[in-house]
Amino acid sequence: GTFSSRTVVLMVVKLLLLTLLLLAAPGVDSSAHTSSTESDQTPLLPPYDTRLPYDGSPCYASPSEYSGLCRPSYLIVGAGKAGTSSMYYYLNDHPDVLPALRKQTHFWKYDVEEGKPFRHYLSNFPNSTSFGQPSHAVPDGGPIPRTEKVTGESSPGYLPHARAASHVRKALGADVKIVVVVRDPVGRALSSYRYNYLAMVGVSRR
Repeated sequence: GTFSSRTVVLMVVKLLLLTLLLLAAPGVDSSAHTSSTESDQTPLLPPYDTRLPYDGSPCYASPSEYSGLCRPSYLIVGAGKAGTSSMYYYLNDHPDVLPALRKQTHFWKYDVEEGKPFRHYLSNFPNSTSFGQPSHAVPDGGPIPRTEKVTGESSPGYLPHARAASHVRKALGADVKIVVVVRDPVGRALSSYRYNYLAMVGVSRR
């Protein structure tokens, strides 16, 4: 589904407030007093990890069996009808984000369970030529040149699936970024009902 800019801003503000509450809640000692100087020097949030996934080399080079294919750097995993499509297209507006050939692969929910190979999954994304990375063997066994470009997919079916997370961790490792979009649960449920059920029986979604 899509969101207005105002709705997206409100959602981000709510997430930030929730994060601050969660950080402040555990282990608070009302009797402890800290000087303003000490508190000013203490970061409120942990530093953000700015490293690129796969050390900036998402593509495979020969002699790998996946030579020329590239891994996604982020997965938008849900929740359904919470603005995942909007988030996907917002990210794609950035010049260093390459769109997937297929936005929703649902590979880690369906295809992997049916035994389809990892190569099939990678075929949903731009190849090494699009990334400007070589698919041939790197001279002298040196590292593959880094790139600032990334790609990813949006499959909201991953979030509620029992085994999707373990499949992703095993195949892509800990580098891939996981994006979760949330929404007021009542509004999300109503939107899902209108989209998935009323449409099936031909009833107007209004």
